[in-house]
Amino acid sequence: MPCVRPFPSLTGRGLCRGREPRWCSRRPVVHFGVEDSDAPLASTLPGMTKAHEVVAAYWAAAEARDWDAFAALLADDVVYRGPQTREQVRGREAYIRFNVEGFTYDWHIAVRQIVGEDLHAASWIEFTGREGAQPGLCFFDLGNDGRITRITDFWPDPYELPASRAHLVERY
Repeated sequence: MPCVRPFPSLTGRGLCRGREPRWCSRRPVVHFGVEDSDAPLASTLPGMTKAHEVVAAYWAAAEARDWDAFAALLADDVVYRGPQTREQVRGREAYIRFNVEGFTYDWHIAVRQIVGEDLHAASWIEFTGREGAQPGLCFFDLGNDGRITRITDFWPDPYELPASRAHLVERY
């Protein structure tokens, strides 16, 4: 099973910027259960031609808090949805703000698996925050340029919208 580390092509020096985050040295960042087809994605993102590469770079940028690299992976009109809380965020800038302001505590992400084909991918992550670790499932749709256009984020238990994020989202 191949293993992929954060992608050096995003910054020229790698997302780790000369130092490895704690998760780089202990375990692989991404495992693929099934190899994707060799058909290239018409991506404008440097060095990324497959959906699973874009999603791996997304999680690596989030873990590194590299919001510029994170933003480069998102379409201008990206839509994020969290079905349990009925949260929806529209647009790149609003989604970056949601991540920066909505999760002000110390958190970490460990990627367990990413699978992708054509313009779609899914990931299984472990999110560790102030209440401990929990798994998350996230589904991604990409545009023809390889940027993420839609994110649907599932968590194992339903929960109410935290008041700290209410001003950052619209309810649907």
